[in-house]
Amino acid sequence: MKDSASKNNFKSFESIEMRWVDLDSLGHVNNAVIVTYFETARAKFVQKWGVSKMMFILASIKVDYIQQINYPNNLIVGQKIKKIGKKSLTVHSALFINDNTTPAAIAEVILVAFDYTKQLSIKIPNQVKDFYSKNL
Repeated sequence: MKDSASKNNFKSFESIEMRWVDLDSLGHVNNAVIVTYFETARAKFVQKWGVSKMMFILASIKVDYIQQINYPNNLIVGQKIKKIGKKSLTVHSALFINDNTTPAAIAEVILVAFDYTKQLSIKIPNQVKDFYSKNL
């Protein structure tokens, strides 16, 4: 996961605003808050696909914490669709501090296309596949 996390491997970026409350008693950003940063950026990323963010359900998330994040800093999350299947896709994300090109944290998320009314997985919509093919 770390090999593909350089900033130049991403085309989509979202700024994240740090808050004082994000810090733990050790003075750095709490690890659970970093997951929230990734979730916030992912919600904005899904909007770029032209589908409802309520069309997906989280199946898995894996986070590697590489470096402490202290307050204040400018944070940016780079994201891309790493892999796309019939009913699920993998989003690869990296959290960068300021202008650093190496990440402070890396995440891989598996999202499943989901019909919340029928409570069933569904096929990935074509507009998501189109976004993926245009942003490799």
